Amino acid sequence: MSDEKIVKLKLKTSHVEIDYEGSEEFLRSELLSLITEVAEIHRENPPIGIPQRVDASKGNATGEAQSTINLSMKSIAAKLSIETGTDLALAACAYLAIVKGLDTFNRKDILESMKSAANFYKQTYRSNLSSYLDALIKDGKLLHQANEVYALQAQVKNEIEAKLGY
Repeated sequence: MSDEKIVKLKLKTSHVEIDYEGSEEFLRSELLSLITEVAEIHRENPPIGIPQRVDASKGNATGEAQSTINLSMKSIAAKLSIETGTDLALAACAYLAIVKGLDTFNRKDILESMKSAANFYKQTYRSNLSSYLDALIKDGKLLHQANEVYALQAQVKNEIEAKLGY
């Protein structure tokens, strides 16, 4: 039996992904050249059409987080192919989290964001908002933080950002 350690490595950039499982010795001897090659590929072939984001946690002079993603609620709804009230509520939460940079938001903010997507919003969505939010919580897409205070689940936020091209 060999005393050789088996290690795993996953290296991922915007368009290159390497999964390695094998000997520790090989990884130690080849890791630097592997990372250098991946960095060179990335430098020579930057992703096309994906704008870079600035760290939103820096905030503005008032301390409010800002995002460099400049999409309207209507644009987000269109890009996400909204068909239902639940879809629109999720898009509104994504708008608040991704564009507005909010970690949490309340029911009123969600409803106002939904209304701002005029081509998608229907008056009946207002009276059904509780059931939409409950469905999103049950599906694990939305977190209920406190009375009428919500947060977008991190993985869902990442998935939506990818769909939006960010």
